Amino acid sequence: MKSTLSVLFALCSLAAFDSAQTPATAKVIVPCTQPAPAGSLVPQRTEPITYADPSNVVVMEMESQEPIGDWVEESDISGFGGDSYFRWNGPNFFGTPNVDTLTFNFEVSKAGSYVIRLHVRHDNPDWTEGNDCWVRLDKGTWLKLYHNTGPGSVGVWSFNAVYDGTNLLPIHDLSAGAHTWEISGRSTDFIIDRIHVVPIDVFQAKLSDPQSDVLRARPIIGQTMKVEIDDPQDTFGLTPGVARTAWYAGLPGHGYPCGISTVSGELLITGPGGGVRLGAFKTWMGPGQPNVHKVNIPSNLDLVGMTFITQAVMVEPHTVLYGEGLELTIGDI
Repeated sequence: MKSTLSVLFALCSLAAFDSAQTPATAKVIVPCTQPAPAGSLVPQRTEPITYADPSNVVVMEMESQEPIGDWVEESDISGFGGDSYFRWNGPNFFGTPNVDTLTFNFEVSKAGSYVIRLHVRHDNPDWTEGNDCWVRLDKGTWLKLYHNTGPGSVGVWSFNAVYDGTNLLPIHDLSAGAHTWEISGRSTDFIIDRIHVVPIDVFQAKLSDPQSDVLRARPIIGQTMKVEIDDPQDTFGLTPGVARTAWYAGLPGHGYPCGISTVSGELLITGPGGGVRLGAFKTWMGPGQPNVHKVNIPSNLDLVGMTFITQAVMVEPHTVLYGEGLELTIGDI
């Protein structure tokens, strides 16, 4: 018997593949004529939290982390981005990095040279004090990063923190894919608001740039693609513990991204029997308790560049209802 994926891939058109790297994508499709519950089918968020760069810039707010140890979250001083900033409320650790370390995971879609710019501030009247932290990239060497351009740098927000010893902004060559930026306390009362990872040809960091989206599961060859199916606002009024969810895939329906209107909602996919079910039905326990469905993507380069359509289905006795869809393009990154 053919595997579920073999049947699915046989339904879909294979795209030409002539690239060393093709990013995988997962795009939510909202029915056009018969609304489905918002958030009824979404890719599962990756853990640990990882930020993506759909705009070619990664922005990570400090408050996206829980403050640990002697880091404190505040919002008393205006001029920061997001909801708050972090201040190091611990003692000076001039010779001891990796204390109360905050870890920020991010991905870049393209290899290249990037500048990492921290939005920082120091308010010590002695402009040589309280102006630095420890940082490191991808588990490398801990380095002192400081903001000190003289008396005029006191009480001013800035993106111009530089490495000690070189007085240069953190500029690094990054491969496409996952990276880690870590920060630990060094000087008492040093303030950090956010982190920007910017291509060198863009260079400038803007406070108006929004925090990047959290990376979610994608259909990458050799990996597992996970989604969540739910009715978060109880739009369908199904019975918890009785209703079940399923994840189907197939070809685009007529008029895609619109689908075919039925008594069960808008069907976004077509194919034998209305598509292929990816895995088993799962019992749904109520709003805000999504079921996780998954599919293993074979490690096969011939699949890279292929696009197919999936849709959430929720059922209980005598009732079948269609949720939102996901347009998936298989990639190798």
